[in-house]
Amino acid sequence: MAKISRSRFSEAVIAQDDDCDYQESGWVACIIDGRAYLARYSHCSCYGTESALAGGGVNDSGGAMLTMDWEGTPGELLDMARRKADPNMPDRTSIEADHDHDHLMKVYEQVIAQLA
Repeated sequence: MAKISRSRFSEAVIAQDDDCDYQESGWVACIIDGRAYLARYSHCSCYGTESALAGGGVNDSGGAMLTMDWEGTPGELLDMARRKADPNMPDRTSIEADHDHDHLMKVYEQVIAQLA
């Protein structure tokens, strides 16, 4: 992935769900330059999601390289959402014991609504 600015990242987000509290954790799905990405994140309220995915302390001037859990095509993302796949092991169905499973399932619902 090329460097991306905070504003461009915000425009690319197609689904996101998190705790909406001081110590947020959640999942985000985005499409950038025709590629689909899924990422889980955790941050305090002093950082936004993009900063958390780039290791914190990111500013708009230079953009950031984001750390993503999964990358593929939008069609592959839709397929994963329908199968409720684990992004770290796409052939496996995500289970409730997985990290932030509930947030991932809500992101998958949004992905299906956006891409189906």
